[in-house]
Amino acid sequence: MSTTNLKDFIRDYLARGFGSMNKNDFEVWIFQYLIENKFPNNRDYEISIELGIPISKVKRLRYEASLKFGKHEKKDYEAGFRKLLENVKFTKDGESVKFIVEDFALRKYLEFVLKSNGHLSDGSFNSEIITMSLDAFEYLLQHFWTKKEYDDFLDKAKKSLGKDVTFKDILKKLGKAVASVTFKELLSRGISFTIENLPQIIEIIQNL
Repeated sequence: MSTTNLKDFIRDYLARGFGSMNKNDFEVWIFQYLIENKFPNNRDYEISIELGIPISKVKRLRYEASLKFGKHEKKDYEAGFRKLLENVKFTKDGESVKFIVEDFALRKYLEFVLKSNGHLSDGSFNSEIITMSLDAFEYLLQHFWTKKEYDDFLDKAKKSLGKDVTFKDILKKLGKAVASVTFKELLSRGISFTIENLPQIIEIIQNL
């Protein structure tokens, strides 16, 4: 949906034929407009409060809007995944990571990518919380990051941590040091979760 103002919204609605949409399709259409223009970064709970509807309805509308209007292109999923990295958490043992993924389409895409390559994720506790092994997490990073990004990071890390260090070694080191700290807290220090900055993140968390 490319509509960005009320005038265009009404124009697009009339182009479909006045009264031609049923109530549910109309609600889904309006919802898509709202999440693109008014609630682009809001969580489902916040949207439910703003609209005065149950959170279960927000989830249904988000899912239907994704099916009807979602682009479903890798670059869109990549943008969503990179956004998730701001709040990824390591589990207490430092051996796995977990994400909160409210976007149903993104969640299913991540599960598909992992499953297609022999990796598993666990959402049994809460379907919106995905937990995965460090191996699976590394695979997703390789899937969404370019080869140059990945290779540049590893080269930088080896200069800092030793020539024999592997990507998984770095993730384990990171996990043990930052088990209860989100990357959003690190972002507040001016360090973003990118391949280039990961050695700096490791240095920071060693001093937490």
